[in-house]
Amino acid sequence: MATFYKQACPLCATEAEYCLVDYGHRKYFECPKCSYFQISLRAEEILAGTSQGRRDFYASEAPKAPEEHLLVIRMPDHEHRQQSSDPLQATFVAKSELPLDCA
Repeated sequence: MATFYKQACPLCATEAEYCLVDYGHRKYFECPKCSYFQISLRAEEILAGTSQGRRDFYASEAPKAPEEHLLVIRMPDHEHRQQSSDPLQATFVAKSELPLDCA
């Protein structure tokens, strides 16, 4: 059975729930304000040290996910690091490609 935890949303600070996915490397959030999204543990740490404006941007993007997709915030792959100054990568990923079963 999945274990859900309560935490302030790392994007908007609203009380939200999450469960661990991807062998505990990501959190799968359900936020009443931002909707559903996944964030890697490392990306969450980095995001905590960024401006509220950056977090607001991600909060506004999560509800825009196309049907059957989620916003995933994580450390960028090598190619993305070379193309962007953003320390994080946020992309819409098909749910079928994501770990959604909570540990």
